[in-house]
This record gives sequence, C-alpha cells and structure tokens, in this order.
Amino acid sequence: MQTLRKLGQTLKSAPAQILFTVTMLHAGLAQAALPKIDLTQDAAGGKDLNDTAANAGGLVDSGISLSILIAGLIGVILTIVSLYTIWKAGKDEREKPTSAIIGIVVGGALLAITTIMWLSRNSLFK
Repeated sequence: MQTLRKLGQTLKSAPAQILFTVTMLHAGLAQAALPKIDLTQDAAGGKDLNDTAANAGGLVDSGISLSILIAGLIGVILTIVSLYTIWKAGKDEREKPTSAIIGIVVGGALLAITTIMWLSRNSLFK
C-alpha cells in the first residue's frame, strides 16, 4: 500500500508526469502498430516438419564439429604444457616428469581421436 502511495506522490511531479505521458503514448502507438494475425493463413511460409528436422540436423552437425574442435584444442594445449614441464624438469633435474609423460600420452590420444573423428566425419559421411 505504501508503494502505491509513493508512486502516486512521484507522479505528481512535472517531470514524472511528462515521462508517464510519453511512456503511455509510446505504448499505445506500439500496440497500434502490431500487425493483425490471421490464424487461417500459413505463417510458416510453406515450411513443414521436414524443414525443421533438417535445420535441427544442421545445428547438431555444427555442435559436433565445435566439440571436436574444442577437444582437439585441449589435446594440443595439454601436450604443449606437458612438453614444457618435461623441458623444465630436465633443466632443473629435481622432479620426475611422470605426470608430464602421462600428459603427453593423454593429450596425444585426445588429439589423435579427434583428428580421426574429424577425418572420418568429413570423408565418410559427406
């Protein structure tokens, strides 16, 4: 109830009245500019479920391509970081580079799998 009172007191000032009037005028004009919808007409432009399925299939293909690209990029980054860790361990000679060797194997496997997936997807299925 107090918020309505505060709103009423705010609307009594001249700038607020002008703003309220302009907002209501704009809302009224925007409402009048909306096109009428005839539900008996085809609003899809002749598209049917087959077109929707084809668009969804294209979206899925793009998503799979993006995920393959991201996985390959992660494999490259993991391999580079592991190689740097091995170089640093060989320079310092303090720590054993077993985690870096595992990182190279995992990064290389990730890169190899994504490369094989990319090649087979682009050559076999297109």
